[in-house]
Amino acid sequence: MYFVPEGGEKKKKPAQKKTAAKKSPAAQKGAVAQKGAASPGKGPSAEGVDEWGVNRKDPTLQKLADGNLKSGEDGTCVRTTLNNMQRLGVAQPTATGNDPNNPRGAMVQMVNDYGWKSVPLSGSTQETVKSPYGTITANVTPADEYAKLASEGRIPSGALVFQTRQGWDYDGGSKGSDMGIVRDGGRETFNYKSMPPTIYKNTESVVILVPRSAMK
Repeated sequence: MYFVPEGGEKKKKPAQKKTAAKKSPAAQKGAVAQKGAASPGKGPSAEGVDEWGVNRKDPTLQKLADGNLKSGEDGTCVRTTLNNMQRLGVAQPTATGNDPNNPRGAMVQMVNDYGWKSVPLSGSTQETVKSPYGTITANVTPADEYAKLASEGRIPSGALVFQTRQGWDYDGGSKGSDMGIVRDGGRETFNYKSMPPTIYKNTESVVILVPRSAMK
């Protein structure tokens, strides 16, 4: 990639009415679905909130989901993505070159400086991601799980997608890491052009970011 230059139940008593067994706090917590959210594996609710708690009707997401994206030179995933964000009126970092792994640098800045949030997709685990631009905690999803969800169209369109084939602790450059925009529920990744859901045959993991305003 080219970089962006710096610049248990109770017994019933005969005389009492039947009462339901009281659930434990843990059971109660597990039984409460996120307000307005769709059930796992289903499409967004009537309010537009999907199974991950993402409002698909968020204006920023819709800009990136439906706006006209322009292609760039091969290998310029970060530069082209940031340029498309700028053209569509979405705030973005002006540079990522202080981090040898440019997609990582962009991801950390989008979280720390622009308030974006990583989406807890099924199968994801939280990992600490460190960059010269700071440190974040991201929900990192195995590539195989991501590919499955994407093929079903369950990824929020307009989200930013970051992929790596060597882990987010890799400091040896940007090659093998990628940044793009989710289209068609994840069936398409637009980095410097329209691409499949996962960019590399040996992609290791994926991070999805959405604006804070989109998280319910």
